[in-house]
Amino acid sequence: MKARDLILGALAGAAAGILLAPKSGKETRKDIAKRSKELANTTKERANELAEVTKEKANELAKATKEKTQDLAANVKNTAQNHVLSAASSIEEVAGNVKAKVENLN
Repeated sequence: MKARDLILGALAGAAAGILLAPKSGKETRKDIAKRSKELANTTKERANELAEVTKEKANELAKATKEKTQDLAANVKNTAQNHVLSAASSIEEVAGNVKAKVENLN
């Protein structure tokens, strides 16, 4: 909203200055055309600057998101490996107990 308000204020001020100046219609139209081009160029420059900043921020966000996703994936992988190792250990323990009981039966 601030940039829009600034542009509208600049337009209103420029229009009032041109229209209230003691000049002929031809000179006034020439001034309006000149200032319109200047304003269009300024607006285009600001839009390009905003697009560049937006692009930079989007790249930063994408990088941060990628890093967080990689960290999360690594954590999930480690947790899964720990659970698998724990389960394998439990299975080996139970298998050892079963083996001992079978051997005691003989």
